[in-house]
Amino acid sequence: MASTNGRRSMSPVGAMLLLLFFMFAMPSASAAEEKRYKLAVMEIEDRSGKFSKEVISNATEYLRSKMVSSNKYVVISKDRQQKQLIKEEKKESHKECYDQSCRIQLGQALSADTILAGSITKFGGMFTLTVEIIDLAKEATIQGAEAEFENMEKGLKTAIEEIAEQLITGRKRSSVQKAAANASVAATPVRAGAPANDLEGRYDQARDLERTDKGRAIEIYEDIMDTAEKGSKYYLRAEKRIAELKGGAKPAAAASNPAAPRSTRYTVAENKVTDPKTGLVWQRDNASNLNFEAAENYCRSLNLDGEMGWTLPTIDELRTLMSGCPNSAPGGSCKVTNSCRSSGCASDPVCSCGPQGGPGEKGFYWEPGVWRYTGSSFGTFWSSTSRSDAMRRAWAIHFYSAYIFSKNTGDLAGVRCVKRGAKKN
Repeated sequence: MASTNGRRSMSPVGAMLLLLFFMFAMPSASAAEEKRYKLAVMEIEDRSGKFSKEVISNATEYLRSKMVSSNKYVVISKDRQQKQLIKEEKKESHKECYDQSCRIQLGQALSADTILAGSITKFGGMFTLTVEIIDLAKEATIQGAEAEFENMEKGLKTAIEEIAEQLITGRKRSSVQKAAANASVAATPVRAGAPANDLEGRYDQARDLERTDKGRAIEIYEDIMDTAEKGSKYYLRAEKRIAELKGGAKPAAAASNPAAPRSTRYTVAENKVTDPKTGLVWQRDNASNLNFEAAENYCRSLNLDGEMGWTLPTIDELRTLMSGCPNSAPGGSCKVTNSCRSSGCASDPVCSCGPQGGPGEKGFYWEPGVWRYTGSSFGTFWSSTSRSDAMRRAWAIHFYSAYIFSKNTGDLAGVRCVKRGAKKN
């Protein structure tokens, strides 16, 4: 039948067919809402230097499992991430992909929509786990969460559970829930009435922990020494307790004669340390929190006792400071040298020893009683040796665990400059 304006009207059958077409061809609003984005969970970065690689790996897997069980994302497996990273970065360790550009590139290579990146920091005796979900298309953070904890592994586990709850539900735990969680993981409670953040309260807490968690007690004592004024009451008390817990002699600070320390390996002066075996002359102090470029500039401009000509040490030179770890000492099983600079040089065997197992102060892997050190609790120092298979990465040493690894040149680390002298025959 023709319409009054001359156009043919649609038959009932045609109208029904058109309706069915739109119903099946167009996605519903609910289907769009149910879309699950592909998520790559990156290795958690331990900026505190207090956790073993195994703990960090397990913590990352626990966080990944929480995101899987939420059914909110399609989570990419660890094995697939590792294989892709090996392919993209020429066997670069998965644990080294910490800077944002590396993580974004890895996520894009995995065809992920988003990545989850996390890091652990420590300040004022407390750890903080911070995570962010980054939209790869926008290269911007779309969601973040953080949780504080104190009790090492158990506390980290609880923090991950709290983080997952924030990301999945968008809600933080109530104060009652947090108190219950903290109570369930506390190894030993702080003495009643002791302030949590002052030196006395932290010292009492460490004394209580000595019988049940000696490692944690030592960590608290070290934090006290980092916080308190050197030579003060609680500084000396903490130093004494560390020495006794480690079974060593009484601390040098308690000695009546503050003269320069004696060393059978080095010649120690006020501001310089000479190694007769290598002919290297080292800066006894150090600079802290410099990126790679600033570290090189610092050494070039250093004027020490009227002497110029200082440089950032090569990885071969920096390894000569190693003491107590055969793997990472010169000639050890670690293959990283000036002539072997790719990531594969550090892959097998592992270039490290156990944390806090060295003969130096605070368990550092260097000669005791020689260096004046100011910086982080894990003693990371730059070398001038760059990675041969990755731009913007250079080799460094983490003296807390004798770990030789490559570091993003934009990150911060310590610097101890060197001069080439005359080698002893």
